[in-house]
Amino acid sequence: MKIQLPIYEHYNFDKITSTNDYARELLNKDLVAIVSANYQSKGRGRNTNTWYGSYGNNVYLSIAIKHIDEIDSDNLPVFQALSSLIVINSLKRLFPKVKFALKYPNDVYAFVPIPKESDTINPNYRKISGVLVEHSFMGSFCTSTIIGIGINVSEQNFPPEIADNSTSLDLLGYNASIEEIIKAIINELYYLADNNDAAEIFDLWKYSLNLTKKQIQVVGDELNYTFSRILDDGRLELIRNKQRIIIDNGDSIRYNLD
Repeated sequence: MKIQLPIYEHYNFDKITSTNDYARELLNKDLVAIVSANYQSKGRGRNTNTWYGSYGNNVYLSIAIKHIDEIDSDNLPVFQALSSLIVINSLKRLFPKVKFALKYPNDVYAFVPIPKESDTINPNYRKISGVLVEHSFMGSFCTSTIIGIGINVSEQNFPPEIADNSTSLDLLGYNASIEEIIKAIINELYYLADNNDAAEIFDLWKYSLNLTKKQIQVVGDELNYTFSRILDDGRLELIRNKQRIIIDNGDSIRYNLD
């Protein structure tokens, strides 16, 4: 399967409730709608979380795709893979001196020089970007996909509950252009879709996750499992003493990102 991406329309707003929600509305007239904003008041993260960000300091971006051909649910994991790759590839290209790491399924972390004493697994990594992928269906077929992207660019102050685990390009020492980052993401989106089929994009994602032979701690039981494989539906299979478990929530696991 190839991901078909017609010419896009880009809409930029000063303030908006949610770039994802507005991008979905635009699919009533556009095949690909890209929505960015200086601020969103109701930005969403995964698992019903809120995506924090102050005015004018970050990338708030949504990419809405109306599928020209019907897409079966079995092919949807490629959009999780695609969304991860367009973010981390763009950041690596724009800021080659920063060490970025992709945490399953699509969070991007950046290496910081000052370690966190409280973190024994990833003391030098903090989250810099998150992605939310949402689909709309007609029956069993997916009719559209929305990719929501948040990147901390000039953010200096984070709420206490996430401050210890968050960073921004500014805190890393980079005076970055939000417009340049958005342009790089859009270019990477079309490059990957034009030059790879779904299976190739999925394989690139698996490689970028760097999970081979990793020991993975499951939050709650605090036991260490060994990574086994990524299933075709994008879930993780872990193994411990011949016991296999399946993980579909990145917030439920911790592992070394190096």
